[in-house]
Amino acid sequence: MSSTGNNSGLDPRPSGTSKLRRFGLALLIGVGTLLLLDIALSLWVIRDGSLRGIRLAPYDPPRFHRGQDQEWQRLSLRLEDPEQPAARTVFDRELGWVPQPNTSFELYSYDDRGARIGNPSSPTDPSPTRHIALYGCSMAHGDEVANAQAWPAALERQVTGLRVTNLGVSAYGLDQALLRMRLTATELAPDEVWFALLPAAALRATTCYRPLVRPWSNGLAFKPRFLVVGEDGLGLELVNSPAQSPADVVRLGGDAEQFLELMVDRDPWVAARKTAFAPRGSEWLHRSAFGRLWLTWRVRSAPAPETALRGPTAQAFAVQRAIAWNAKLEAQALGAKFRYLILPAYSDLELQASDGREAWDAFATELRELGIEVIDASATIRELGAEAFTRGTVGHYSPAGNAHLAEFLETLFSSSD
Repeated sequence: MSSTGNNSGLDPRPSGTSKLRRFGLALLIGVGTLLLLDIALSLWVIRDGSLRGIRLAPYDPPRFHRGQDQEWQRLSLRLEDPEQPAARTVFDRELGWVPQPNTSFELYSYDDRGARIGNPSSPTDPSPTRHIALYGCSMAHGDEVANAQAWPAALERQVTGLRVTNLGVSAYGLDQALLRMRLTATELAPDEVWFALLPAAALRATTCYRPLVRPWSNGLAFKPRFLVVGEDGLGLELVNSPAQSPADVVRLGGDAEQFLELMVDRDPWVAARKTAFAPRGSEWLHRSAFGRLWLTWRVRSAPAPETALRGPTAQAFAVQRAIAWNAKLEAQALGAKFRYLILPAYSDLELQASDGREAWDAFATELRELGIEVIDASATIRELGAEAFTRGTVGHYSPAGNAHLAEFLETLFSSSD
């Protein structure tokens, strides 16, 4: 008699109940393994709150590394003892920080307005026939080179009858540049107003806390910013700096709870990552190594500053466009011509697309369509190559780079202009 099927009468395939048990056991083992790994990471790998030199969330206090701790301590000591050595910049309620007027610090000297002195004048100098008020960040200011080597000073020497009042400030966003223009341009009565944008710094105008877009820097400072308003996306609404005194800088830089309370409603960076800035232990993710690593990644994985101007949907694109538009209108109201310079860093030039376009070409095109004169120095700086830059981590223009840029800008002052 032939047999069909299993002689034992048993089905070798596992039953549904058996499958469920095996899945549950595997899940339990997996969760247990991850839990043990999480505990091991907490006890031995990130016990000191850092991983390979990177400080981990939660940021209580809201500082990212030892250099910012030292800056906070310096600011604290200065509150207690105003006779402490002065810094190159000082607190400003409206702008965040400004150069100290009538001072000299190593390579840099400033006049009574806090404008950088490039070419010292004498009583016998003739009156200028054209006056430029220049606003922007370190690329306008001329960081890392001596006063006379900075491109505004070189341009002033090369063009007969030209005076350049250099009101660029290290680490500024163009939001601060616009506010500084509002405070100074009426008195200066310039013939032209120039704004200088460093594309790698475009994100500065999206935050009120400088370290959020430069966590590796030693600076510890708060600043104002603008909201974009209006149906056309060209209006601006001011958000004042959360720090209205030097004491506020120390208080907010040293207390996570107060920092979060003031910043979460005025700064989109903090609002989107508030768990990372909550007081230590107040959130369950703070108790997990994996949770802390994830929060740290969230804080440090913001869009690359160099790519912030690629598309019109980006927040930086919108606010920078509105700032440029308002700067143009306000310059014209003073009877001044407005020019918008794009001064790329080394990191910016590395981002050229395969079709040869720069990462900010769409932004420059948008400004030109608004009737803004845009002067893009990218091709000129690229001609000089690595020689155009210093060897610092930021990559400011070298003396050769400043001189090359000044020669390029001199062509703007032809007889046909």
